Amino acid sequence: MVRFIHRTETDPFFNLASEEYLLRSASTDAFMIWINKPCVIIGKHQNYAREISHEFVKLHKLPVIRRITGGGTVYHDPGNLNFSFIRTRDPVNLIDFREFLTPVISFLRNLGLDAGFEEILQFWNVIGIIKVPTNGGENSPLSVY
Repeated sequence: MVRFIHRTETDPFFNLASEEYLLRSASTDAFMIWINKPCVIIGKHQNYAREISHEFVKLHKLPVIRRITGGGTVYHDPGNLNFSFIRTRDPVNLIDFREFLTPVISFLRNLGLDAGFEEILQFWNVIGIIKVPTNGGENSPLSVY
C-alpha cells in the first residue's frame, strides 16, 4: 500500500523539509506531490556561486534552497508539479528511476501526451511534449527516493 500525500502548502522550505522527513522516517511507501511558489532549488553537489544568476535572484527576491539530492539547479513556480516516490528500503533495487517513472509515463500517455523514457547520464527523463527534469535519488537507513 502506498500512502498518497498531496501538499497544498507552497512554501518551498517546508515542502523540501517534508520530503526529507518522509525519507528519514518512512515506515510505508509514499507518493507525495506539491507545488512551490517561485524559488531556485540547487542540488547537493552544485556550486551556488556558479549555478545561479545572483542579480536575477536578488531582483525577483527568490529564495535559493539546497535539496538533499544531486542533480542540477532548477527554477520552481506554480507552473510545475513536483513529485517524490518514497520507498521503504529494498536491498536489491535501491533506486530504480524506470520503476518510479512508469506510472507517470502511463498517466501522461492516458492524457494523450507522447511520453517515454530517454536515458541521459544514467537518469531517466520523460520525453515528448513534456519533459520531466532529471531525477534525483537519495538513500537513508529506512528508505530510498
